[in-house]
Amino acid sequence: MRRSQSGQQTVTVATTDSAFVPYDAERVALVISPPALDTIYLGLRQAARDEGGIRMVVTANPLVLNLGDHGAIVQGPIRAISPSGQQALTYWDTSVALPSE
Repeated sequence: MRRSQSGQQTVTVATTDSAFVPYDAERVALVISPPALDTIYLGLRQAARDEGGIRMVVTANPLVLNLGDHGAIVQGPIRAISPSGQQALTYWDTSVALPSE
């Protein structure tokens, strides 16, 4: 029988490149909320840069990623930067583990 797990994390994103979503080989889905205060940038498997990577603005919809449509980027790691000042950002993820034999 396989085991699944879901969770929610709120992380403070700094004004410099910082870890946001850690690597998880069993992650199959990831939802990242839009920022509440100002624009943030996400770096997929690389450092996040001001004006680089995935740009998320306050008015954006959540970023929804899944293993089937988006491949291994769902597993992370994902880094983030909030150039205008640190702010909290929330993500939700689901992991599925197959039983070991």
